[in-house]
Amino acid sequence: MITFSKEPKIGITGARGRYAPLLAEYLRGKGARVVTFSRLAGEGHEDLQSLLHPPTLARMDVLLHFGWGTVPKVAEEKQGAEWQKDLPFLSKLLKSFSQLAEKEKPYFLFPSTGAVYGECGEQPVTEEAPLNPKSYYAAGKVAAEELLQQHVVHGGGKVGIFRISNLYGALGRSRVPQGVIAKLWECSQKKGSPKIWGDGSATKDYLHVTDFCEAVVSFLERQLVGTWNLCTGTSHSLRDLLFIFSKELNWNTKCDFLPHPSWDVEKTNLSPQKLISATGWRPKTTLEHGVRELLSAPPNPF
Repeated sequence: MITFSKEPKIGITGARGRYAPLLAEYLRGKGARVVTFSRLAGEGHEDLQSLLHPPTLARMDVLLHFGWGTVPKVAEEKQGAEWQKDLPFLSKLLKSFSQLAEKEKPYFLFPSTGAVYGECGEQPVTEEAPLNPKSYYAAGKVAAEELLQQHVVHGGGKVGIFRISNLYGALGRSRVPQGVIAKLWECSQKKGSPKIWGDGSATKDYLHVTDFCEAVVSFLERQLVGTWNLCTGTSHSLRDLLFIFSKELNWNTKCDFLPHPSWDVEKTNLSPQKLISATGWRPKTTLEHGVRELLSAPPNPF
């Protein structure tokens, strides 16, 4: 079991999102002192804008910047939204970093996305592969990565970027219009018919939230810098996923198959080997076990 060697003070933005709260809880369980930030302050969260003041940043040992205003489908509907809010905020945040003395600068972790590579081939994609984003969302993450890389070049401090595959494992209704495992879980609760993009042949790398949290602890313990894939290294088709749900629930998952959006990556094939070699971290939760864990949770009324 990974634990901290000391008690770092960690700031996490995006506190009202789906996965940042789970990570905050996990890190507190490891002994970290966690401060959460949100665009809407209150309920235990500090104001996100306060991070633009260098003294607030200087209180932190680590800042995990989960705050991002879109998911891929929303980004297509509101084209350019990241350039109006997310990227300007990131630029201001990095300017605040630059006003701190070197020893005051927090270690900065930024969650990017495996979608920056675009469509993957048969060989697992490593961090050195060229970037070819298909969506506005992925293009926004590429722009954020470029900002962070320039920040490092100009002496901005330690920055780690992890390109996450597809996170799953959060209980409860998803407020965003995608995330196939969350949507299948909702359908199983309601006994409805799931809507699937494409014919079910699209392949994704699904990373359970517990494995994700353990990987983040590995980042923090070692202060890893640069760019890292955060994934299982194994991809599954949507039909594989439907089979797991139907087997676990004895549920006839009759689907409504919809046209596959042009901006959605159909083949994800990422390599986690760089992270494994550097830390010894390995994903432990198989897709079947992760889905079973979700389905065994108490029903959630809607």
